[in-house]
Amino acid sequence: MMWKLPKFLNREIIKERNYPRLCVYPFFNMMLTADGKYKPCCKWTDNLKDYGRELTTEEDSLIDAFYSSDMQDLRARFLNGQIHPACQVCLEEEGSGILSMRLDSFDYLLKKEILKNPHLKRLDLYISNICNLKCRICSATYSSKWIKEAQDTLGQEAETHHNLTDANLDDIRKVLPEIIELGLFGGEPMYNQETLEILTYCVENGYSKNIQLLINTNGTIYNEQWVTILQSFKKVLLNFSLDDIDKRFDYQRKGAVWEKVRENILNYLKISGFQDKSKIESKICCTISIFNIYYIPEIIERFERDFPGMHIYFNFLHGPYALSIKNLPIEVKRIIKQKLRTIVINNSIRKVHNRTIQNIYDFLDISSNVPFQAFFDEMRRGDQYRKENFELIFPEFWTIIKNFEVNKNNR
Repeated sequence: MMWKLPKFLNREIIKERNYPRLCVYPFFNMMLTADGKYKPCCKWTDNLKDYGRELTTEEDSLIDAFYSSDMQDLRARFLNGQIHPACQVCLEEEGSGILSMRLDSFDYLLKKEILKNPHLKRLDLYISNICNLKCRICSATYSSKWIKEAQDTLGQEAETHHNLTDANLDDIRKVLPEIIELGLFGGEPMYNQETLEILTYCVENGYSKNIQLLINTNGTIYNEQWVTILQSFKKVLLNFSLDDIDKRFDYQRKGAVWEKVRENILNYLKISGFQDKSKIESKICCTISIFNIYYIPEIIERFERDFPGMHIYFNFLHGPYALSIKNLPIEVKRIIKQKLRTIVINNSIRKVHNRTIQNIYDFLDISSNVPFQAFFDEMRRGDQYRKENFELIFPEFWTIIKNFEVNKNNR
């Protein structure tokens, strides 16, 4: 299906010519990945190459990546109404009626000249994979805490990545006067000293007053230094990654404690708000996976109680593939949909979430060729290594799915 552009999107970009497949991100954005590669955005399923050679932070600068042959090809494809094969995630979401990141790119209200003269105005920085947690839906690529487990149980060679080379730091400093938004991801960006160094540089040189700061954080870090830094920027979008509550939260985000994270968020809310008019705008980013899909109604109700008025954004897990809700059996999907439908009908959640619930329905309708058994295998691998027990932490959901486990030898 083809989305109609929502009214708030900048139509000036598409006046001159019809660009039905256009994504603006490659014309103004660059992403430095957690494992030291480059992408035009976080949804792109490949790494950038220059005439077939994969670009890395060790050998290539940010500017090299932005003007690489892959980026030139990607821009040309979009201007000619073509879709790149690595853009399949957005296509899949749009095909299910979900507002994709491609359509989000229009919301930056850039002038159409950016299509003729691409230049960096936005950066997504995964500065390193240094992290203080070992989340179930993560990997050694994004968390240094995962490295030993990946080596011991998956036979994966992994290492800590520090992605800011001297060349990249120099590039960043040069483009900061033109940057309108800086996205910081991890690892855990608030646990990383290099993050503070970049933000302090922005403040000391007067760039912060013109930059919108986007931070995805696990909520485990709170101190006055961070409060001062955040208040120095033009606007801050502070996204807290919360996938569940209580003991289910602790299970999914190994190393975090629900009550402590809840306390930190409440402290941040003393200096922030929920609406566009707030200089620091706080939001919950909940990634939906097989671990939490059954409990979404309870999760929403608790978030409403603990953080009244706070917006919730649901992100759909695409990988690790074994944990995606696309892999659930049809019978299980039907039970989950019925549970979600009931809370909407009974108006037990704010109406602002109803569209999001519909998006969950739509995503559940996407089929997958990954067998459901892959979830059991991954869950039991983690349980055995971490000495945890999914069946005890998720008893209600376990009752529904237990008979679908084929290979029970790992119990």
